[in-house]
Amino acid sequence: MHRSKTECNREIAEEAAAIVQRIFRDYAAGQSPYKIAAALNAEGIPSPSGRTWCDSTIRGDAKKDSGILRNVAYVGIVRYGQNQWYRDENGKRVSRPADREHLIECDVPELQIIPDALWNRVHTRLEETRKRYARDGAQLNDTHRPKYLLAGLLTCGCCVGPFSMVDRRYGCFNRKSRGATMCENNRKIGRPELEAEVLSVLRAPLDDPELATAFAQEAQRTFSDYAVQAGGERASLERKLKDTETAIARLVGLLEDGGSTALVERLKEREVERDRMIATLEALPQQDQAVSLPSPAELVAAYRKQLGRLGELLSAGADGTRIEANQLLKGIIRQVVLTPDGSGGLALDIQLA
Repeated sequence: MHRSKTECNREIAEEAAAIVQRIFRDYAAGQSPYKIAAALNAEGIPSPSGRTWCDSTIRGDAKKDSGILRNVAYVGIVRYGQNQWYRDENGKRVSRPADREHLIECDVPELQIIPDALWNRVHTRLEETRKRYARDGAQLNDTHRPKYLLAGLLTCGCCVGPFSMVDRRYGCFNRKSRGATMCENNRKIGRPELEAEVLSVLRAPLDDPELATAFAQEAQRTFSDYAVQAGGERASLERKLKDTETAIARLVGLLEDGGSTALVERLKEREVERDRMIATLEALPQQDQAVSLPSPAELVAAYRKQLGRLGELLSAGADGTRIEANQLLKGIIRQVVLTPDGSGGLALDIQLA
C-alpha cells in the first residue's frame, strides 16, 4: 500500500455528513447496526444508494473494509485503486477487488468528519464483536452449514424475504435487519413448534388413504409435465453450452496473448459453468427416450421411505445427520411460506419440490 498527502477534488456534503456522524455516535453509544438502520428507515432517511438502510450497510465487512463504520474517508483518508477494471471475454468492462498492496491512500485532513477518538471507540467495539463471532464460529466450525432442519426453506409471505432465527425464534429477516418500514410481519414462531408442524403436514398423506391417492396423482402429473419440459430445457441448455464453450475459447486466446489473473479466474468460472451444464444435460432424458412413470403405489412407497429416513436422521440428532436431514427435506419441500393469520399466529403454506 502506498501513502501520500495530496489535494483532493472532493468536498463534504453537510447533510450526508450529519447522518454519518449520527451513525458513529449511536454505534459508539451501544446501539446495534440493526437498530440504527431501523431508526433511519422509520424517519424516511434514504441510504447512500437511495433505498432503505440495512444493518450490513452500516456494519460492512471486516475483510473487505466496507460499510459506513469502516470507511476511512470519514477520518480524512482517501483510498484509490480499491477495484481493478478489465474486459471480459465479451468485451464488457467489469471490476474486481484489488489486492491490498496495490491500494493508494492519500491524507486529506480537511475531509475528516469523524474525530479520531470517536473513530477509535467505534473500531474497538467492531473488533471486539468480530473476535467474539470469530471465536464462536471457530468453535462451531459450521458457518456455511445448515444449523437447523428448515434452514433455507422458509419465506415471509409479506415481503417474500427469508425467515431466519431472530432472538431464538423464527422471524422475518427483512423485518429484523431493516425495520418495520420494510416488512409488517412481526410474527415469530419457535423452532421446535414450526418443525413439528411442518413434519405433521408432510406425514398426513401416509395416514389418510384419500390424501395418499391425491398425492400420488399430483406426483404423476408432475412427472409427466417434467417429461414434456425436459425436451425444451435440453435444447436451451445445448445452446447455452455452445455459447459457453465459445467464451472459453476466447478467454484462452486472450490468455495466450498475456492476460491477467482476473482472466484466469474468469476462465475457471466459465469452465465450472460448462461442467455444470454438461452434468445437467446428462441427467435429462434424451428427446427420443420414453419416460416411464412410477405407479401411484410406488410413489407413496418412495415418499414413505423418504420420511422414514428423515425420522431416523432427526432421532440421531448429530450435526452430520442434521445436515443430511436438511438436504433430504429440500428434496421434498420447495419452500414454506409464513404469513400472519389474523389471530396472532402464522399460517403455513408448504409447497412441495
